[in-house]
Amino acid sequence: MSRKRGVREVRLSVGAESPLLTVDEVAAWLSVSRQSVYKRVARQQLPGARRLGGRLYFHRPTLVDWLYQNRASSQTGEL
Repeated sequence: MSRKRGVREVRLSVGAESPLLTVDEVAAWLSVSRQSVYKRVARQQLPGARRLGGRLYFHRPTLVDWLYQNRASSQTGEL
């Protein structure tokens, strides 16, 4: 798989890429606070969010696809 430009690569500390991201990882990836991630989830502005065992996780492929779609829209001026 080729690496796409413009989105920071997120890896877990063990080095293996997981299909799930934590709130902290998403916040770091988007350069926003944890609180902002939770607010965006409550407003249904971030896709792929799921609660597992009381914790919030994000499905990495869903979030990556959404980021690329929004990046393309914002570059062409469409929103």
